[in-house]
Amino acid sequence: MNGIIEQAGDYACERHTPVLQCRHVEATPDRVGCQSGSPGCDWMHDKRARGRSYQLGDSVNHTDAARIGGFQFLGFVQAGPRKRAKVVAEQRELYLNPQGPAWIYYGQLFAGFRSALNAPDPRSKLDLVVDRAAAADPARGRAYAEARDGFLRLLPRGATGVPSKQPSWRDGELTVELRNMLGLRLRDGKLLYVAPYVKGPELTQDDADVLLYMMEETLEQALPGGTPVVWDVRRAKPFKLRQNTNRQSLGCHVRGQAAAYMVAWRMAA
Repeated sequence: MNGIIEQAGDYACERHTPVLQCRHVEATPDRVGCQSGSPGCDWMHDKRARGRSYQLGDSVNHTDAARIGGFQFLGFVQAGPRKRAKVVAEQRELYLNPQGPAWIYYGQLFAGFRSALNAPDPRSKLDLVVDRAAAADPARGRAYAEARDGFLRLLPRGATGVPSKQPSWRDGELTVELRNMLGLRLRDGKLLYVAPYVKGPELTQDDADVLLYMMEETLEQALPGGTPVVWDVRRAKPFKLRQNTNRQSLGCHVRGQAAAYMVAWRMAA
């Protein structure tokens, strides 16, 4: 969402929800200070970092705030301290240029999962997806085939797909959109809210817990009454939060990771 500059020398941002006219006035030739009076919007923005001039009527985005997907945030957590800055720099470039390959590499696979849930023959449906991927890129085809096989092993017999919404988990300037999740209804009527993890690196319980925490926190928006589950489909391995998980401790850990992500995001600007 964008703000609109209303008068010369003023700037507008998309920081607030719902959108407010957040006016930024020139503080120095190179810096812009927020004068909106809105809580928390107290940054000094570098005009040169945007690489453009501002004029009356311009639409201005806040690149200080980050909006990424749940699996992308999980990739940051998995990367470890020494690699995280590089991961965030790559994600920032891709997310600010949404035509990049990050948006399409697994897109057909996620769509195949959704359509397979209510198909008479889920394997045949996924075979078509794998075959198309292999024809375009053999490496992608192999990755899709591994994910197909694991997905079919994890899919409970008699389960059917149910609609689920796409919620967002927020902490400060970071918004994590839980995309490509699946809703399943089991034979006994129980609901599963499933995150199909499709990437190459093997998932651990500790890393899965980060995504599971976000899923649990947003469950009422996504699939009320469901149980969050992460499926590592390449290895056919399911993950749930353990019954004795200390939610308060886990929440502190997840929010600490979110803060670390934003530090790396701003440094990559």
